[in-house]
Amino acid sequence: HLLRAMAPGRLSFQALDSYLHNDFERILYPMVPELWELSERLKAAGVSRPLLCGSGSAIAGFLESTPANREKFSALFPSRDYHVFWCRTH
Repeated sequence: HLLRAMAPGRLSFQALDSYLHNDFERILYPMVPELWELSERLKAAGVSRPLLCGSGSAIAGFLESTPANREKFSALFPSRDYHVFWCRTH
């Protein structure tokens, strides 16, 4: 199912969302509410599926890299407090 969702011409972030998970989220979010709150802030900013990376050192998500989104993120997640990295995918 995952390979079909990622097939050229059929890539759908909505389809991918259902496959993205990290088992640590169930454990860490209640223990470290700041992580859950950050995930919710990312959703509110338009990230389709914030995802805890590894054991919690980062949260990643998918969002189109438009000037408007970059500006919004700069305001919501200032560089003095957060490290935001924009990556290009193909």
